[in-house]
Amino acid sequence: MTDKPYIVKILWGQDKHQDNLEKYEFATQQELDAFCLGVYESNGWMDYEFLAAKDDLNDYDVTDNFFSGEVA
Repeated sequence: MTDKPYIVKILWGQDKHQDNLEKYEFATQQELDAFCLGVYESNGWMDYEFLAAKDDLNDYDVTDNFFSGEVA
């Protein structure tokens, strides 16, 4: 038995090809739910970028990167 009992399998891509089947395992239902929400919210987007948090989106700066260090 696995220590991560919450499992979801996702068939990625429009073609639903068996090669695109991925299995994800989580320790809690909350982790699984958060992952599934992220998958649901990203559906339809072809790309992504992690960005620093901003109080005002009007101050958005494409040079700020989530992994570059300090987060605003």
